[in-house]
Amino acid sequence: QVFNSPFRIKNNTLRVSTSIGIAMSPVDAENVSDLLKAADTAMYEAKSQGRNRYWFFTENMTQLVKEKLALENELHQAVLEKQFEIYYQPVVRIDDQHLVGFECLLRWNHPERGVLAPVHFIEMLDETGLIKSVTLWLLDEISKMYRHFAGLGAAEMRLAINLTARMLQDDQFSSQLLRHLMDKKSDPEKLVVELTEDALADYFEDANETLQALRTLGVQVAIDDFGTGESSLDHLRSFNFDQVKIGKSFVQ
Repeated sequence: QVFNSPFRIKNNTLRVSTSIGIAMSPVDAENVSDLLKAADTAMYEAKSQGRNRYWFFTENMTQLVKEKLALENELHQAVLEKQFEIYYQPVVRIDDQHLVGFECLLRWNHPERGVLAPVHFIEMLDETGLIKSVTLWLLDEISKMYRHFAGLGAAEMRLAINLTARMLQDDQFSSQLLRHLMDKKSDPEKLVVELTEDALADYFEDANETLQALRTLGVQVAIDDFGTGESSLDHLRSFNFDQVKIGKSFVQ
C-alpha cells in the first residue's frame, strides 16, 4: 500500500513497484539457503505475473527453476556459438508505401527447438547480462547491412534496434555503445534506439544520461508500447522522444 503512492525525492516524483516472494519454513525448506532460493523463485513468479504483487512459493515452481537454469546454460552456449541471427522487419511510409528502414529483430536458432522469437529468451538474456555482448554483436552485424544498403544507393535507410533500459543504466555497456558509435562503426544518424515504456518506468532516471548522449550523436530515440505503462505523459515530458510507437492494444 505504501508503494501505491509516488515518492518525492528533491524535485523528482518517483513511482516504484514492489514484487515480493514468500517462502515458509519448514513447509517449503528447512535451511536458510534453500528457503531464500524458494522465496527468490516466488519473487520471479510475482514479476512474471505482472509485477507489483506478492506470491507464495509452491512445489511446482521447483520445475520452473530447473527449466530456468537449463535456459540460462543454453543461452551461454548460444552466445559462444553465435546461434543468433537478425530478422529485418520493413518499416514502410503509409502515404506512398515507400520503404524507409528496418527494425532489426533478434532470433535464436536453437539447435533443438528451431527458430525462437525474443519472448522465449530476451528476459533471461537481460537478467544474466548476456544481452550486452549480444547487442554489441548485433550492432556490428547491422553496420555491415547498412553499408550494403548504402552500396545499393539506399543510404537513407534507418535501422532500429531494441534496448532494455537496464542496459543503459550499466556504465560499462553505455560507454561501449557510445564508443562504438563514435568510432563510426555504425552511422549514428541512421540508428534508432527503441525502449519499451515498461522498462523506462523502472530505469528511466538511470538511463536518461545515456539517452541524452545518444541523441547528441544523432541517434533517434523511440518509446515503444506507448500507452501501456502507468506514467506515459511523464515520460513524454521528461524526454524529447523522436518517435512514439503506440501500443498495439490501442491500435487494434
